[in-house]
Amino acid sequence: MSEGAKKPEKSLPRRRTKVNIEKEIKSYLSGIREVFKNVPINTIEEIVQVLLKAYEDDKKVITMGNGGHASTASHHVNDLTKHIIVSDEKNEVIVKEKRFKALCLNDSIATLTGWANDAGYESCFSEPLAGWVEERDERGYFSWEKM
Repeated sequence: MSEGAKKPEKSLPRRRTKVNIEKEIKSYLSGIREVFKNVPINTIEEIVQVLLKAYEDDKKVITMGNGGHASTASHHVNDLTKHIIVSDEKNEVIVKEKRFKALCLNDSIATLTGWANDAGYESCFSEPLAGWVEERDERGYFSWEKM
């Protein structure tokens, strides 16, 4: 070890209790079942209607998300722009005509962090959005709110 270098810190102690993995999995799945029992079907139907109308009217669908919801927003655009136009095997484009116009603002890490760093986090979506959105376009914000 070179002079002046810090001694490596000790690793975290191992858990002394044995985790019951089966019990944890069952508990997790029980929680998921409870969530799905309470899914607001009418809200999902409204979202689908907005997306179908955006498609019919050639509107853009622009998504964004914060934290883990950034991947949800990105995945949503992937579904709209790829998965609905390819075969079940995903190896052939079967819809050649009209397609969804969709983009996710948090897919460009450089743009997102550039705005957050230079102008503040409150600008990381609003400023890039200003360059893309038209009044007629649909915007989707992925977030979590307790019901």
